[in-house]
Amino acid sequence: MYRAMQTPRNYPPMLGHALFLASMIVSSIGLLAQTPEPLPLENFFAEADMRSVQISPDGKYITFLTTLGTGKVGIALMDLATGKVDPLVSAKDENIKSYFWKGRDYVVFAGDVGGNESTAYRSISIAKRKVVKLSESFREFVADRANQASLIDQLKFDPTHILVFGNKETGSANFQMWKVDVRTGERRPANSGDNKPDTGNYVVDSEGVVRARSRFEGDKVLIEVRPTADSLFTKVAEFPVNNPQWFLSQFSADGETLYLINTEHSDTGTLHSFNVRTKQLSAPIFGIPDGEIANVLMSWDRTKLYGVTYETDKIHYKFFDQERTQLQAQLDASLPDTQNFILSISQDEKLVVVSANSDRDPGTYYLLDRRVPRLMALGKVNRSINPAQMCQMEPIHYTSRDGLTIHGYLTRPTGAAGKPVPLIVNPHGGPFGIRDSW
Repeated sequence: MYRAMQTPRNYPPMLGHALFLASMIVSSIGLLAQTPEPLPLENFFAEADMRSVQISPDGKYITFLTTLGTGKVGIALMDLATGKVDPLVSAKDENIKSYFWKGRDYVVFAGDVGGNESTAYRSISIAKRKVVKLSESFREFVADRANQASLIDQLKFDPTHILVFGNKETGSANFQMWKVDVRTGERRPANSGDNKPDTGNYVVDSEGVVRARSRFEGDKVLIEVRPTADSLFTKVAEFPVNNPQWFLSQFSADGETLYLINTEHSDTGTLHSFNVRTKQLSAPIFGIPDGEIANVLMSWDRTKLYGVTYETDKIHYKFFDQERTQLQAQLDASLPDTQNFILSISQDEKLVVVSANSDRDPGTYYLLDRRVPRLMALGKVNRSINPAQMCQMEPIHYTSRDGLTIHGYLTRPTGAAGKPVPLIVNPHGGPFGIRDSW
């Protein structure tokens, strides 16, 4: 199914802001005509030229998803010392959907085989270019007990293992939590506390031990923690199954501080820390009445709480760390016409992958070298979309008949100012957990 791409190709090195991409036809874009032709519909639905850009922990390589020579989406590898880009791995019959780095030499990647919504996991060594099977796609629960796996945690601080829930091996009915060696595919029992069913969410500490979880029991949702790695789970909160109010995020490096979002006193949620040893919930660290907290941001080693992202009409930052505040200010000053997000960062936090996008621009990826400093363009998400030809997306709100304020986005066609034009209403799904974004 998956094969390593071993044929090297000579791509040009980095020159100024331009980096050339693997297996892509790179051409200069001429000036737009005075009256540009409408873009083909296929341009908007084509596979991205470049996405899911990540930097290796040691800062030596950039990886990204793109269409390789097979016509399917695979992983390309860029050597930052030389600027050379090679195909790393691709699939003959399926697209690679996702991947992540494991230590300095391994990449774990996943694909959905046959469209059955079950993920098969593989790993590949950068040095040896050898693909290792970690799990198979689930096909039939009883008749075919493949060595399936659901990813619980990437185990960021363990360079050779991932944490999964599945069975021991093909044909086995022994389902539990395992640590899988990405070098060999071997599975060993993980320190999970117990294997209670109906667990909705696990949170793992920096040592790779499951220390918190949310679990369904009848008409309740239980929040349970382990004060130490050797302790059993104990209940610290309980909510109705249709109204859970604690949403667990991640542990800090101390193994005691758990960050969570609490909606008990605010519909939009407030950020708190919870000490799993003393079972004390902190006062609110941050909350925003007009938006919802989306992500908790921490340093690479999780020793510092940098801040949060929250979403109102757009995604915004709230930082608690001065250095991180300054970094964002520098990015926004350098790229003033886009929203700028840090996607990936090296272990020493000196090399940073940045995504810059807007309502009219699918996005450009940059590499920021904080040692120089220097900001270099890596490539575009979709080179066939010219932002100058796109129309602006406006955040709007209006009041319904029962007094509820409804938020939305409006895109007007070119030349529509002051004129009546047809309206297409595109409602999102829901009603819970789904929204459109700028």
